[in-house]
Amino acid sequence: MSILFFSNDSSAGQVLSGLRSALPEIPIINFAGSSQEDRTAARYAVVWNPPDNFFDHTTGLKTIFSLAAGVDHLLNHPSLPRDIPLARLENAGMSDKMAEYVLYGVLHYQRAMNHYRQAQQNGHWDKTPRDRHAGDVHVGLLGIGAMGSVVAGRLLQNGYRVSGWSRRDKHIANVESFSGNDTLDIFIEQVDVLVCLLPLTKETTGIIDARRLQKLGTEGYLINAARGRHVDTAALVDALQQGVIQGALLDVTEPEPLPADHPLWSLSNVLITPHVAAPTQTQASIEQIAANIRRAENGEALTGKVTDAGY
Repeated sequence: MSILFFSNDSSAGQVLSGLRSALPEIPIINFAGSSQEDRTAARYAVVWNPPDNFFDHTTGLKTIFSLAAGVDHLLNHPSLPRDIPLARLENAGMSDKMAEYVLYGVLHYQRAMNHYRQAQQNGHWDKTPRDRHAGDVHVGLLGIGAMGSVVAGRLLQNGYRVSGWSRRDKHIANVESFSGNDTLDIFIEQVDVLVCLLPLTKETTGIIDARRLQKLGTEGYLINAARGRHVDTAALVDALQQGVIQGALLDVTEPEPLPADHPLWSLSNVLITPHVAAPTQTQASIEQIAANIRRAENGEALTGKVTDAGY
């Protein structure tokens, strides 16, 4: 019995070393140097962006663990065994980082920082009153799972009005909750800042399209910290150019990274960051995966188990 490991992230060596220290009784085999016999003997796989041939000969796998909160890199894998349980990271320090990122984006909107940035670039000292209180800003979280709940709490602590939308009904204290496709447009129409925190699935791909950007409105602001494919990029560019929405903070894009000549780079009402909103926290991730593997070995329920819906 062993663990088969693959990651193409810069932290791969640290994660592999950490897992070996945390689970000294279980051999952990790096896929890069593995044999067919190693792959057949593996009971668990711990992966991030595995190559197309990763699952070849892995006939002994019992559970697959994602080295990230998102699992689209696995759900879109051409040879993922669909009958094997899949578990993702839950929080592992990432929720606090995401909460910081979203709070920054909402403050950027509330305090009209984009306006002042443009005034600076134009050499214009503009003291036109643009004061707006936190309580007057309504933030809508598109996705209120484990991470979204932490983000909601941080926003509430800072005095914002918060609503949340999810596929199924969820209840968070002091958060107005919406659920199901029938309520999505109503939810978007009433918020000032729309924050996308959804997992990427077939159902959520392109969920923010031209029609929904229209519903967000001319004073609305978009923060996408989930996946670029949640948003229709062409529709977003048009909405930003035409003033359909006020602006956007994008940590993710489609494609990613953006080509140097992409129009999003040059739009004055867009702030782009390079997928850094909630980086995986290495030590916390090691501890969570090691604990989950011990649960699997003891026949206990896994944390972060992915459902048929993709999260």
